[in-house]
Amino acid sequence: MPENRIVPGQNAEDDQRVLAAQLKEAWDRPVDFETVPYMVQSSGDVQSYQLGVFYSTP
Repeated sequence: MPENRIVPGQNAEDDQRVLAAQLKEAWDRPVDFETVPYMVQSSGDVQSYQLGVFYSTP
């Protein structure tokens, strides 16, 4: 839903770039991004996802 978006990107790469820039300004430090695996087991099924994580180090 476009009305629920927090960044104006047209694809995942645009979203990542814009959000990283916003976080860099808010946190006043460089921001890194990594993708980590995320798995959920429910009713015997395992679902795998990739979770994007933004972070900064002092």
